[in-house]
Amino acid sequence: MRLNLKDIVLQSKLEMAKTLYANGVSLYYISLATGLSWRALMTELTFIASHEIIRQKTDARKPRV
Repeated sequence: MRLNLKDIVLQSKLEMAKTLYANGVSLYYISLATGLSWRALMTELTFIASHEIIRQKTDARKPRV
């Protein structure tokens, strides 16, 4: 998978946002810290969360050997 600089910057901002949110920082301050709009922040975090839940469900269905 080839990423350009814009994708890498967005991914790093989203990782920072996830870390801040996990530590109890409000979305307002996360938006200020990352420079992402509230709408973009919510869209990306919702997308990431839904994919992590799907991945966890898929991993739970795999039999352990």
